[in-house]
Amino acid sequence: MNFDAFPKDTIHIVVVDPGVGSARRSILVMTDNYYFIGPDNGVFSGVYNSGSESLQVINISAEHYFLKKGSSTFQARDIFAPVGAYLSKGVKINNFGDPITDYVKIPLPLSQIMGEKIQGEVIFIDRFGNAITNISSSGIMRLKNSNPSAEIKILLKNREVPLQVYYSKTNEKGLHSLMNSSDLLEFYVFEGNASSEFGISIGDVVEVVLK
Repeated sequence: MNFDAFPKDTIHIVVVDPGVGSARRSILVMTDNYYFIGPDNGVFSGVYNSGSESLQVINISAEHYFLKKGSSTFQARDIFAPVGAYLSKGVKINNFGDPITDYVKIPLPLSQIMGEKIQGEVIFIDRFGNAITNISSSGIMRLKNSNPSAEIKILLKNREVPLQVYYSKTNEKGLHSLMNSSDLLEFYVFEGNASSEFGISIGDVVEVVLK
């Protein structure tokens, strides 16, 4: 999730909505620093897992804030955008509807610190064949803080993989890893396809171990 790269109080309007026009709800999510408007279909699951202490989710139902003569197939224009505009003008979130707790939340695999290692998994393969994991640099730092003098070893399916700073740090065609722009551990082959060349799949076990 990259929303924390935006200024405090940014209003994010999210339109990943194959269920537009159906019975699915339109919602407004407030966290410690941001607002999110979009469909209640699980698209905000990462936001719900972000650790916000002031998380509130509102079922948007106050139709007088909607665009008049709306369409059942363009609720981003007719509901999300107008609500975002009113919110930016200072309308309080509770004016848009009632709080809910039964919002749709898709289970997301989380990495775990287990003694002297972090255990995670591959959660995404991008179009270049890079394998992105759910292990963050902040998680690795927490692990290292338990033993600052220790070095770390990166394992993918029990195979040790060297950690680089950037993609072209080495031009060797083997499997390498780095911390990507989303602050997540990623496996790659320079000018190659890590997934196909090394048989990497979503769900493969990844470990960061102190040594």
